[in-house]
Amino acid sequence: MRQRHLDVRDARLAEPAHDARYRAPGSDHWEDISWDDAIARVAQKIRKTRDATWIATEKVDAPELLVDIAAGDRLQSAPRFVPQKGGPKEVPVNRTDAMGFMGGAQNTNEECYLFQKAARLLGLAYVEHQARL
Repeated sequence: MRQRHLDVRDARLAEPAHDARYRAPGSDHWEDISWDDAIARVAQKIRKTRDATWIATEKVDAPELLVDIAAGDRLQSAPRFVPQKGGPKEVPVNRTDAMGFMGGAQNTNEECYLFQKAARLLGLAYVEHQARL
């Protein structure tokens, strides 16, 4: 069995030279903050934006285009359209139009799949990829 040797030098930094850098609005200098604080700030901003712009339901003006998934055969490729009586209907959409997500070509298919799932869990309607643009 072949052994591998790891060359560790004493001059190597044990920790990053600096943590995340933050510049407050209107400030003239940068502050060093920890990565935990940086991630917490981003999460707070995402949550605030998502909650302020959340769309739970939407009215459909053409009720005859509503799809009844339960009425159709799940093995068929085409959904079954069921005519609806009455005026406009409210349908659940559960999304936000205020944020988007952009994937990159450097990501693998598996990473892109996971990124898209995470974006959809946040309720993002706009999920794009660099290869499509």
